[in-house]
Amino acid sequence: DQAGNEGLVRREIKVINPEIANGLKVLTFIVRESSAIVTGCTKSASGAIEIPSTYKGKPVTSIQEKAFHLCKSLTSITIPNSVEFIGKSTFEGCESLSSVIIGSSVTSIAEKAFMNCSELKSVTIPDSVAQSESFPIQKYAFNKCTSLIDFTIPDSVTSIGNSAFENCRSLTSVTIPDKVASIEKKTFSYCINLESVTISDNVTSIGAYAFHYCRSLTDITIPDGVTIIEIDAFSRCESL
Repeated sequence: DQAGNEGLVRREIKVINPEIANGLKVLTFIVRESSAIVTGCTKSASGAIEIPSTYKGKPVTSIQEKAFHLCKSLTSITIPNSVEFIGKSTFEGCESLSSVIIGSSVTSIAEKAFMNCSELKSVTIPDSVAQSESFPIQKYAFNKCTSLIDFTIPDSVTSIGNSAFENCRSLTSVTIPDKVASIEKKTFSYCINLESVTISDNVTSIGAYAFHYCRSLTDITIPDGVTIIEIDAFSRCESL
């Protein structure tokens, strides 16, 4: 029952402690029986942060939802190989964040994970992730990352959520991997410098406004397998 479950959770959580860096409390953690979770970061944290792979002798396996939300002075984040899960809106609004290195065990990029990271230029995803069986990029994951230039969608990506790259105004080229069957609504809308798109033969549908106002897009080949192109998928693509 609910009361019993709550009791189990209370017994599982052992301690909450801060990670100390340069004399400041930067990161906070929950330590469980077999793992540790990053739960937050002080809003005044600045510069580069490398999340530790262990804390209090436990592997750091998760970053909680909104843990770094609106940490506006962070410039780079390194996520260790021990981390499997990054929560919703984890780095949303980190407006000075320019580079991210994602560890080899992360299984997806969550909803709004990097939304409004306006200075984010590069995201590094290791080959081990690219070769995994499934790696979804959820909706709004990189929405309004207006400086994002260097991003290769891994071959393992099976789905890309709606508006995932909307307003990524510095992207110039995109390749949709073979495992993706659908380009969702507004996925690349307002990517105003997007010039070329390669769509895999396995894509069967292109959602509404998927490439709306991609005004630099000059050429695109629609595979024969595409049977659905929804309303205004290529509207305002003035160079096509």
